[in-house]
Amino acid sequence: MTDHRQNDNQRSAELEREVARLKEENQQLKRIQGLWERSVSQLKEARKRQILLQVSLEKSSKQLEERVREVAIAKAHLERTSSNDRTIIEHMSEGVIVTDATGAIQFVNPAFTRITGYMAEEALGKNPSMLSSGRLCPEFYDAMWKKIGEQGRWQGEVWNRRKNGDVYPEQLSISAVNDWNGDTVSYIGVFQDITARKHAETRLVESEKRLKQSVAEQTTIFNNTSVGVALITDHKFKKVNDKFKEMFGYSENELIAQPDSLIYTSHDKHEAFYSRAQPTASSNTAYSEELAMRRCDGNTIYCLLSVSYVNNSIDANTLVCVVEDITQRREHEEKIKRMATYDNLTNLPNRSLFMDRATVLLSMARRNGSRAAILFVDLDGFKPVNDTYGHGIGDKVLSNVASRLTSSLRQSDTVARFGGDEFVILLPDVNKNDAISAVAKTIVTTLSEPFVFGAVQVSIGASVGIAIFPEDADSVEALIGAADNAMYDVKESGKSNYSFVSRTNNKTTA
Repeated sequence: MTDHRQNDNQRSAELEREVARLKEENQQLKRIQGLWERSVSQLKEARKRQILLQVSLEKSSKQLEERVREVAIAKAHLERTSSNDRTIIEHMSEGVIVTDATGAIQFVNPAFTRITGYMAEEALGKNPSMLSSGRLCPEFYDAMWKKIGEQGRWQGEVWNRRKNGDVYPEQLSISAVNDWNGDTVSYIGVFQDITARKHAETRLVESEKRLKQSVAEQTTIFNNTSVGVALITDHKFKKVNDKFKEMFGYSENELIAQPDSLIYTSHDKHEAFYSRAQPTASSNTAYSEELAMRRCDGNTIYCLLSVSYVNNSIDANTLVCVVEDITQRREHEEKIKRMATYDNLTNLPNRSLFMDRATVLLSMARRNGSRAAILFVDLDGFKPVNDTYGHGIGDKVLSNVASRLTSSLRQSDTVARFGGDEFVILLPDVNKNDAISAVAKTIVTTLSEPFVFGAVQVSIGASVGIAIFPEDADSVEALIGAADNAMYDVKESGKSNYSFVSRTNNKTTA
């Protein structure tokens, strides 16, 4: 009996140990199962992050590809317009020389070589003083650069030396080109050989000395010179040559005995010119100046006007007035300066000029406590226009976009083309968001209307991002960046609309 109970106790103990072992294994299985479930969950979370990262990378890749295409389009257009402008400069009869701020020559046109004899490769990197003849004193050049520093421009006559050693007279105009900070970055010189004109002036002075003895000879020279010439006594026309009459559009009867103020743009300009010319002309030296003058039809022409007194006892009070029409040269100079600040295709201000204007207007707004807005406009669907119809139609679309934008704005507003199909607008003195929204809505509506060029009809859209000063940012660069981000929000939400900057997402630009 005792043995039987001992056996039962042993079996009971073994069962308890087996139960304990099974419980331990069950606990281990539960721990393994927990680890497995956490591992599965972590794998699922990692997969989600991988998918999101892949979507983000694909989106960024598409945006990068689009920007690369836009830059390629802008670069191609810039190369075409730059080529056209360079062609104009290369065919000018006047020499053109461009230096950097230190005076090192960066560019010369073919006329430079024709006049000076130096090839472009011989001049590049050198200082223009390589042309100096030594006839002019250092004080002359000191005064010249002082005027350029004060007024940004100088014009006058200098004596230079060609490569072959010949010394020649030159009519020279130098203009400083400044960046938007007001710092000079380069100088542009436009010049022409005036040897023929100097010879003409000399011949005229000499013929005046023999006026009573050789009237026929003097008249022949007088009427066949390539510049306009007038003899003026007591501020009235005494005699004019054919070129002078052609230049101003008057007949001889309409000029003789009439006041010489007739060809000036105003009586005040006439008197001011003679007050400046009198000291020099009275010392038997010609006084020269560039002036805007008036034709008989009311049109304005730009002239190089030189006056000097007749050097004889008979006509001591008579002035010789030599006039050369420099309108075309001035237009070329303005063309060169405009290239630096305006977009050649649309005639809108470029980024540099826009930054200048915006900086000034924001300073005024900051001082007056007023608000301003910058709108970043990006065209929707413009790339297919170039792909389908070519860059010719694409350029026409951009020009028409510029016209529509300009007509949608006030005179006080500024619209600029930043390149490609991007335009930026500055709205000063806008106190209510409703007024800004109205402008943005008008732009979106106007640009969504078809553009028709003969049998070709093109439809595009516009996405507009809006940043407000001073709420969204305090500088021009930051406002443009904020407006650009808002524009991309419009692109991502369906395009052809406008959006203000989201204040919660504008921490870095505010």
